[in-house]
Amino acid sequence: MAEKENTAGSLTDPERPSPEVTPTKDRSPSPPASHAPAQPAAPGPPPDGGTKAWLQVLGGFLLVLNTWGLTNAYGVFQTYYSTELLTSSTPSAISWIGSIQAFLLLFVGIICGRALDAGYFYHIAFIGGFLEVFGMMMTSLATKYYQVFLAQGICVGLGCGCLFTPSIAIVSTYFSSKRALATGITASGSSVGGVIYPIIVRRMFQTIGFGWAVRTMAFVMLATISIAIFLLRPRIPPRKSGPLVIWSALKESAYASFVVGLMLAFVAFFVPFFYGQTYALNIGTNENLAFYVLSIMNAAGMIGRLLPNALGDK
Repeated sequence: MAEKENTAGSLTDPERPSPEVTPTKDRSPSPPASHAPAQPAAPGPPPDGGTKAWLQVLGGFLLVLNTWGLTNAYGVFQTYYSTELLTSSTPSAISWIGSIQAFLLLFVGIICGRALDAGYFYHIAFIGGFLEVFGMMMTSLATKYYQVFLAQGICVGLGCGCLFTPSIAIVSTYFSSKRALATGITASGSSVGGVIYPIIVRRMFQTIGFGWAVRTMAFVMLATISIAIFLLRPRIPPRKSGPLVIWSALKESAYASFVVGLMLAFVAFFVPFFYGQTYALNIGTNENLAFYVLSIMNAAGMIGRLLPNALGDK
């Protein structure tokens, strides 16, 4: 009996340490990990100079030369079509080819500008370069009005629209205090293209004929556009979401008036570039001088693209 009491007492001995109780782990499910994509790092301030920045200016210059500069040079085609290739068509109908090309150059930029923001620069650049070169090659084979309209008006116009907006937009992201000058140098490609293309093309019209003159022009475009695409590097991280057009911006009176002013300016902008040579010939101007009218107008435009912009940065 004593042994049993001792055994019972040992089980209830207050001095004996009680076994530790292991706390139960929380079995509640953990929240799912977020699968949201990491935000791209901020690009930092523009370099505002340096080799890479100025190479962007060169690349943009070459694209503007082959887009806006090509459109500014349409007057030499207007004259040739009116007097040689498309004599059965009226000058007004022929000018529609260049007008559609100019319209698409600006209108397609709405879509391509948004594509550039989304990170698709190289996609639209390769598409634009292909359309321009292919359109000029097809123009060299054209003999009918509708063929020239489709090749030079539609195809080349679409290509110009794909290339023009990115050429200006990328350059502006590399500069701050020198932005106006850099943009002006880039935009002066339109004047250079409007000077050299009419002179070269007219000379080749006389020596090797229309077909090979336009094909040679297409090869020059292929080389210069390829160099431009190689040089240009978008600096701003892609913005995948967002509207195609920010309509709320038109509620700002300053911006809305700026847009309306540009629209009215472009209504008459291309008239002298399209009809200048033809008008000079019709009033009896020497033939050699008449064909230089277009190049002279474009050369004068270079002053307006460079001087005000240089002063604007002061």
